Amino acid sequence: MGYNDFADVMGSAIGDTQLLHLLEEQPVASSSPKPVGLDYFVFPKTGVEVITRGPVRKISTVLLYGPKYSRDYQTFQGELPKQIVFGESLSEIESKLGASDFRALTDKHDIDERVFLRLRYQRVNHLLDLVLNEEQSLFMVRLLAVPQLPRF
Repeated sequence: MGYNDFADVMGSAIGDTQLLHLLEEQPVASSSPKPVGLDYFVFPKTGVEVITRGPVRKISTVLLYGPKYSRDYQTFQGELPKQIVFGESLSEIESKLGASDFRALTDKHDIDERVFLRLRYQRVNHLLDLVLNEEQSLFMVRLLAVPQLPRF
């Protein structure tokens, strides 16, 4: 399973996809408190986390974990976009994907003391976030659904 498989299901209800079957792993319930209206499907053996939103559980975020992210997750072994691989540097990523549309240093004081560089690329039906660790190497890929405006 690769990046394009995940990109194709962004914004659709999790029950309408073969995503859970393709991962060939039962999700593990997350024990930490989560915002109301979001459901988390954690797949530690395949290095994937899926976040859904609302009562129909539309897929809003897919996280693909690389090495050095957490001891709780195996490394995602599927295909990433444009032949990028976990561990690549900022310059290697930009040589394949070009300059990002947005770049920011982020941290999560309540979860982790590390500071990460986040690159965001806008795609047709989703956003692609690449997160680099303190060593400036890729260690997480995040796909986010772009909210669809109602049609009149």
